[in-house]
Amino acid sequence: MAYAEVCPQAGGLTTVRAQAYLTCEADVSSLFQVDAVEGRVNVDVTLEPSTRRVTDAHLNIDDGLGGLLPGLTDTDDLARSWAQSQATRLCRLQ
Repeated sequence: MAYAEVCPQAGGLTTVRAQAYLTCEADVSSLFQVDAVEGRVNVDVTLEPSTRRVTDAHLNIDDGLGGLLPGLTDTDDLARSWAQSQATRLCRLQ
């Protein structure tokens, strides 16, 4: 399950908030069988529509999934980079 909302902000900025509930599980043919792990991922991205630039981004992975990614650091930079690439891609489609 996932949802997203777009919220206009003061100064012409827009915030996009998205949340997804994910389940990670091993394929039945996998060599190692592990229990399924469920978790929630939250992303908040602030962008300036007039310049199509991401000005801020935050990525939060809850403990269930976050425990699978202990070496993942700089998640905000990861979210910002991904969001900027998607915004650029979408703008090219216009």
